[in-house]
Amino acid sequence: MENKILVEISIPMLDAVYDVFIPISKTVSKVTELLEKSISELSNVVFTHQENIALYDISGRQIEPNLTIRDSEITNGSKLILM
Repeated sequence: MENKILVEISIPMLDAVYDVFIPISKTVSKVTELLEKSISELSNVVFTHQENIALYDISGRQIEPNLTIRDSEITNGSKLILM
């Protein structure tokens, strides 16, 4: 899986944590959208797309949505927050 990395996604509004593989060639905003869809399916909770949903690193700093995962600071094993 050279084109994907494994990250831990924490979702405070659902009080849940998921380990997921994300594609490194997609933008952070596209991955955020994909995560919203996947988490809705996994949690059986309607997790509707909201303009203010974003990915944050573990320190609470928002990850630039226009960067690709490859060009961001996200690496294999990163812990991220979706809120």
